[in-house]
Formats: sequence, structure tokens, C-alpha cells
Amino acid sequence: MRSLEDRFGDAIDELEQLGEQPSLARIEELLRQVDDLDYELQTTTSLGARRYELTKRSRHSHALLAAARRRAENALAITDEWEIQETVDRRY
Repeated sequence: MRSLEDRFGDAIDELEQLGEQPSLARIEELLRQVDDLDYELQTTTSLGARRYELTKRSRHSHALLAAARRRAENALAITDEWEIQETVDRRY
């Protein structure tokens, strides 16, 4: 089994590659993955330097998740505004 460090690193890499308009489904999938890693961190890692470093990776991944969710929600809001405007401007 791969180390927690490697798996957190993979999650962070995936989060950094999501782009400007990530899907909410993909964000939720990554959130579940990070939550599972957090649970493993809390239940299997004792106090010390390793736990400190893993906690930093966890916090970094949660910050990336929050930023990705904001981008996804903004993209949806812009799309919704465009669709509403198009409907209002349409002549019948």
C-alpha cells in the first residue's frame, strides 16, 4: 500500500489540475478521497513530525478543494445568468 504522503500528494496534484471550470461531481469525489485520507491520518498516525507534515498536506488539499468549489459555483452562476438573460432578451 502506498504511503499517506504519496496519496495526499496525488490528491493535491489532481486538485491542482482541475482547471477553471471543474465539475461539482469531480470535486465531491476528491472531497471523499481527502476525507478518507484525513480519517486514516487521525486514526493511524501518532503525534510527531510525520503527523505535522501530513496535517499540512491535508490543510492544503482542503484549501484547494474550497477554491475548486468556488470556481465551479462561479461557473454555474455565470451560466445561469447567461441563460436567464438569453430568455429575457428573446423575442416571441
